[in-house]
Amino acid sequence: MRTAAARTLAWALWLGGWLVLGELGQHGGARWAGGMLPLAGWLALIGLALRASAGWRLPRAALAAALLAAAALAAAGLWWTNQALAAAGWAVLVVGASRAVRSVRLAGGMPGTPAFVSKHASPIVPALAGGLLAWTLAGDLPALREHIGGVAGSLFAAATLLALLLPRTTPPGGGCRAGLFDCALPVGALKRWREPAEWPLPAATLAMLPMMASLPTLAATCGALGWPPGLATGLHLAAMLLPGALCAGLLERATARQRLQAVGLLLVTGGAVMWAAPGTAGLMGGMLMHGAAWSLAWAGALAGPRTLASSNGSCTGSFTGSFTDASTTRHATLQSASGTPVLAAAFGMALATVALGLAIEQSGPAALMATHALLAALGAAGLAAAAWHGQAGRQVA
Repeated sequence: MRTAAARTLAWALWLGGWLVLGELGQHGGARWAGGMLPLAGWLALIGLALRASAGWRLPRAALAAALLAAAALAAAGLWWTNQALAAAGWAVLVVGASRAVRSVRLAGGMPGTPAFVSKHASPIVPALAGGLLAWTLAGDLPALREHIGGVAGSLFAAATLLALLLPRTTPPGGGCRAGLFDCALPVGALKRWREPAEWPLPAATLAMLPMMASLPTLAATCGALGWPPGLATGLHLAAMLLPGALCAGLLERATARQRLQAVGLLLVTGGAVMWAAPGTAGLMGGMLMHGAAWSLAWAGALAGPRTLASSNGSCTGSFTGSFTDASTTRHATLQSASGTPVLAAAFGMALATVALGLAIEQSGPAALMATHALLAALGAAGLAAAAWHGQAGRQVA
């Protein structure tokens, strides 16, 4: 229960950061890079904080103090509509939450043992609970400024609960080998581009960025069309978290090839939906399909027995060895994840966020459609390469 509670709070802070900082960039102070500069700075600062604190062994009191101080800094930024303060405080808070999750998880015993594995189950349900919590507190983006005090208070509450959940003895130092808790930051995505047959997986992983970064813009558009408040946000979060939870059992039994095919088909279907129904409805439908692709890619990477590798925070499963069963490739995946530069991944996401903001500022929704059309094309190319690879393998055999 302690691990599930810590994970739920961490996911709420991670997803809430996208929602609140995205809205702050659109309607709070200067509007730089299409309103996405706070999000870009937040992502970059997360990378810096992860890199700087990777070798630290923080005592319980120090980590608790860091959580509370970060919550205070973020809350002050929200109260004063200071984008830099809010982004900096929220970045440290997310990294502190990641360290708290790791501490709680590792304090339960020796990673890799049956008792440890049974105690710390899949993070998919806590992620879903965290998404529901973030949506409850900040899902109505157009009205967010009206209850910003409640959001600031929620940051203090989350930081306090995480501090109370910390174990009495601090595990050995070192950050999460996947970047953030439960592979929330896709640090391993860059290595997947080397093999065209695996493109649907990193393409689906990247789908999170345009979906979450554009939510304030989409929420305003949907509100103008008469949609209920918070509906667009709720649909996007549900698309990103529900499919992985509902299909967890199937993903555990599926081969890596089957997972890749499912993700690729969702990417291609999203592109087809946008082409068949141009306008806001088509864009929303396509983005929801791509959110489901992200969900299956993320959940598929976590599927399978919990081992030492997965207990330490590495994504295991379908992100490597797409043409073999996932259970035979966990060791290779661990090496890949542990060697990936977290700082490069965070800065890459930050630069992509700025580029997306500038594109939306110049072209409006057409920029989002082009972004998701590119993801669909990458998915289609990956499926074609995988099919060719399989055909060539059968001919050789």
